[in-house]
Parts: sequence; structure tokens; C-alpha cells
Amino acid sequence: MSDQAAWPAHVVEWATERTGGRSPSEVWERGPMLLGRSDFHGFYQAANARHSELLGWTIAELASVSWWEFVHPDDRDGMVEGIELLMKIGRWDGAEVGFLIRDGHYRRTRWSFLADPDDEFIYCVGQDDGVDFREWVGVRVGVWQWHPSAGTMTWSGRLFDPHPPTTYAGFLALVDDTDRSRLDEQVRASLLTGDPIEDTVRIGLALGPTPVRFAGTAHRGPYGNIYVRGVAQAIDERAASAGRGR
Repeated sequence: MSDQAAWPAHVVEWATERTGGRSPSEVWERGPMLLGRSDFHGFYQAANARHSELLGWTIAELASVSWWEFVHPDDRDGMVEGIELLMKIGRWDGAEVGFLIRDGHYRRTRWSFLADPDDEFIYCVGQDDGVDFREWVGVRVGVWQWHPSAGTMTWSGRLFDPHPPTTYAGFLALVDDTDRSRLDEQVRASLLTGDPIEDTVRIGLALGPTPVRFAGTAHRGPYGNIYVRGVAQAIDERAASAGRGR
């Protein structure tokens, strides 16, 4: 997803000012900064390898759900206000974000954003604040893929430990009766339209019925096969612990 070479000149100038004078192409390949580009809905269109090194997610996993899915609940109100400002004036510097890392903890990061209305992209430059907030309650995260043609569903992460479902039907059987058909309709519609899946459902986990944030998008593979990839998070473990400090 390396695409910084195609960034408009004014974006390159803006990013260079925020990377200590280093060109985005240099930082993209081997720098300590987080560089990326999303659409106006918050879906990554490109991200450098530093995202994977620091946060644990693959680039494909980052692109499968909205940026909002990774923001700590305590930071979301501030993000909403900041994004509103970004859409009005085009820039936002100094955004502090607790970013979900793949093991279920949060990393304190700091971001600058540039909104480009001409191409409808948001460019971002982020840096690690060097703090891994282990005192925040950890999230049970599951990264999933469903391959309809093969009839398989794969899970990684701790959400379904120790026995994750291996088929889509097996997964749906764990979803509460009141949520099952609604979620299934969203997932199947995504196969046809490409619209994102974003819902909260109750799922029978090892510790009992649990509200789970379930998100993802459909993708087309190299041979034309369609599959769905996403991230799920147990909501009852997403609250921040008291007195985290900043």
C-alpha cells in the first residue's frame, strides 16, 4: 500500500514539516513515524510498515475496519470534536489517541491530520508517545476472515479462546437469537455492495454471553474470489480503568 510518491505537493510539504524535515518517502520506508491516508469515512487506503511494527496489525487488517474501531473509548468524544474541526479548517495537530494494538492493549499516540477535499482523503502523520497503557482494561480482540466459496471462517486473537468457530454457520450459532439475522443480513449485503459491517451483537463466549463490536468489509482476492475480513472486540472489557492519567 505504499503510495506516498503520489501524494500532492502540498501534502508532501505538510508531512515533511511534521517529520522533522525528512521526506515522506524516506519515512515511509524506514522512519519511526506513522504515515497513512484514509478516506473520509476513516478507512485506511494506505499505511506504512511502522503501523505493523508498533501496533501489531497487518496493513490489510487496518484497512478492513474504520479508524474509529481502534480509538480508545475515552478518546472518542475528543476525536469527534477534532474531526469536525478538521473538516472545517482542513488541519488538526496534536491529537492524542489511545490506539488499540493487536494484543488487546492500548498505545498512546499523537497525530496530525490534513483533510484534502479535492481527492476526499485524510492524510495522517503519527508518532508513538512511548507509553503502553497496560493499566487500561485489556480488550479481548478477534481478527476474522470468512471465505464463502470455501465455507471456512478463521479467527486469531483471544476473543474465542480456546475454541474459535471454524465456519460461518458455527459463528452465527454463537450469536444471540435477537441479533443473528440482522448481523447475517449485513455480512451478506457486504458481499454484494462492499458496504462496511458495523454492529454490536451478543455472542456466547467462554465466559458467557458478551456484547461484541463486530466490524469488517468485503474484499476481492487475486483470482476474483470474494471474502470478508474484520475485527471484533468484546465491549464489556473496553472501558478504561479509573485514574489512567496523561
